[in-house]
Amino acid sequence: MEQHSETQASVQNDLRLIVLRDIELAGKAKELILAGQDVRIETEQDVSIAVEHINRINQCSKLMEAERAERLLPLRNATEQINAPYREHKTGLMAVKENITAMLDKWHANKKRIAQEKADAEQKEREAVAMAEAKKIEDERLEREQEAQRLENLRLERESEAKRLKEQGDAEAAAVAQVAAAQAAVESKQKADEAEAKRIEAEQVMQNAADAPIEAPEAVTMKGIHGSSGSARTTWHWEITDISKVPEEFITVKEKELNALVKAGRREIPGLRIYSSTKTVVR
Repeated sequence: MEQHSETQASVQNDLRLIVLRDIELAGKAKELILAGQDVRIETEQDVSIAVEHINRINQCSKLMEAERAERLLPLRNATEQINAPYREHKTGLMAVKENITAMLDKWHANKKRIAQEKADAEQKEREAVAMAEAKKIEDERLEREQEAQRLENLRLERESEAKRLKEQGDAEAAAVAQVAAAQAAVESKQKADEAEAKRIEAEQVMQNAADAPIEAPEAVTMKGIHGSSGSARTTWHWEITDISKVPEEFITVKEKELNALVKAGRREIPGLRIYSSTKTVVR
């Protein structure tokens, strides 16, 4: 406290000297300003006067700059005396903060990795279930396709039989065979339609599994024991690994558009590495 009082007294004394010197410099500056307003360049003598006036202005400016630097020195020294301990403590605080933040970032990254591994396992299980279901549907499709082919063969047989009976003069039997052929054609078409529907259903099952990947949650919030709050912010980045593999549609895309695409959830683009970083923020 005593050292602070001495510093204050020294600064006040310096300020008194500054005021006195300022009066003198202000007088010189004002004199040069007023005289400069009357300068006119019409003769050789006017040129000489103007050059001399600029020289006096330069000298005055240098003097003022020297005085300014000299007068600021004690203030700077006093400011440094005040700032030094604060700067030292703040540097220590920031080092500890960075260390703890790094540990929190690592903890969150590990937690996210575990969550993502769980999500990946769930996705694989989901895809396995979808594949099993798709295989079952495919088996049903093959059954209907085979049945459709059997009925188509039956139709051809009945039509051939009807033609033979008609040529033999047995019109009634030929008519019965023709009706059977028509019925077989209807049933064959029905089975073929069912087989196509099963094919579409199997494709949809696999597409649904692929279109809805399970991802670990991005937002992580924390609560301090005394009410403070924090969050782990995940930021997605990308970098080019092989420009020759990047699809043409992305070559002409602007950087901010690609950033928006990745931020929106795009995770796979040939020729690019898409990755995330986690940063802890406490408020």
